[in-house]
Amino acid sequence: MTQGLMTRGTSWSTTVAIMMALASAAAIAPVVAAPAAQQELDPVPMVTIPAGAFLMGNPEHKGRADEWPQRSVHLDEFAIDQVEVTNERYLVFVATTGHRSPPNPYGTGPLAAVKGIEQLPVVQATWYDA
Repeated sequence: MTQGLMTRGTSWSTTVAIMMALASAAAIAPVVAAPAAQQELDPVPMVTIPAGAFLMGNPEHKGRADEWPQRSVHLDEFAIDQVEVTNERYLVFVATTGHRSPPNPYGTGPLAAVKGIEQLPVVQATWYDA
């Protein structure tokens, strides 16, 4: 190894000096604190759905054509909110994150301006919005 270093014009003592300098720099560098635990923004209870298989779709010629063929699908364990996401909760998410507002299915104007829908489940949120 030292011969390889020597052929590149670097002596063993220079390599050791560089390594010691790096070690010293690391020793005196400011300690970076680990990021604080992320605060739970939405403290709604969640339910764990165990892993397992289920039948997805409908038997041939029952239901819509895009529901065929019926097949067994396996899902890993996952967690889901115990209750629906309300318009109020979703709009807090939008305000906190800057995510785009969902379309207003109740009329014109922004969804936040519609009164009386706060506790209704949010609708027209896409897979990517969720």
